Amino acid sequence: MKISRYIFSTMNKENNFRIKNLIQHNMKKYIKFSILSTIILFWFAMSVSFSAFQDNLYCELTKLSVRIYTKKTDDTLRCQQYIQSLEYLIKKEYQDTQRIDIYISKKQDVEYRSGVRISKIQKINDLQKIRMWIIESINVFESNFLQKSQEYLQKNLYQYQRSLEIKIAPLAKVWTWYQFSPYIQRQIYLITSQLKNLQEIYSATSSQEMLKAINKYLYFKKLLEWKSE
Repeated sequence: MKISRYIFSTMNKENNFRIKNLIQHNMKKYIKFSILSTIILFWFAMSVSFSAFQDNLYCELTKLSVRIYTKKTDDTLRCQQYIQSLEYLIKKEYQDTQRIDIYISKKQDVEYRSGVRISKIQKINDLQKIRMWIIESINVFESNFLQKSQEYLQKNLYQYQRSLEIKIAPLAKVWTWYQFSPYIQRQIYLITSQLKNLQEIYSATSSQEMLKAINKYLYFKKLLEWKSE
């Protein structure tokens, strides 16, 4: 039995229907990339703002594993939807324990309600473990994805980076900035800024940080191409 079924089986029909509708609504929004190469090519082709990386991941849950994907499959839901559903269920179970505590404090069916309370707490712990399991899996996936993306970019941008370094090297030997024409000064600024952008891509510690650096890279690349025409 999949964990996803276990999650929804703990909800009553009304809440089950509402959250399933919410998930189905969000599942209609397709993410903009799939495999690593497609994502990288998309970054270079488009200069746009991206939503949080983790919001665009899909999870497949079983009792033994959490698999993360960058595109929807028949067996996946948005990871964030899983997390939100789990948080909803945890909150609901906690509220139930609070109501049970009131009855226990009034000495009403103490033995029976104490047993129910223990069961509720166990369910909260189980749901919280699944939630943390998903979050940890997402973080590991993002970390690995970031590393592989940086390796890919560093390899494929090496020639471009070297060309910029070759262009800037003769100019760096001249000490007096004011001797340069405004055009040359502008070129120096663009090249040094672009080299800095590349280093920010390679040293980014999160996907959002890297995407921000990539957008800057794309912007300065267009400026340099326009200036060289």
